[in-house]
Amino acid sequence: MYAGEDVFYKKGFFHEVASMEAERSQRSTFNVPLNKRYQLIRESGGRCVLCGATAKDGVKLHIDHIKPVSTNPELERDPSNWQVLCNDCNRGKSNNCDIDWRE
Repeated sequence: MYAGEDVFYKKGFFHEVASMEAERSQRSTFNVPLNKRYQLIRESGGRCVLCGATAKDGVKLHIDHIKPVSTNPELERDPSNWQVLCNDCNRGKSNNCDIDWRE
């Protein structure tokens, strides 16, 4: 067993995680259609358009929303708002930036 303070912290942590999961489940679960994903990755040469990394470099490629869906929900399904980023670039970008790295 944990000491009283540790139990409170643990309960608080798990409550926070549960709240984050509930919030995430309320968001849209739209996935880019696989044929569009393939087309975008092919057009990018199989590379992250920001850093140039490829699957051969051991990265996972993501389809990123250039303008974040959190602030532009109407663009979620708009192919002109999609670009290929590796996992690190996509996570680093988060929803703080709307630069189109394809240019």
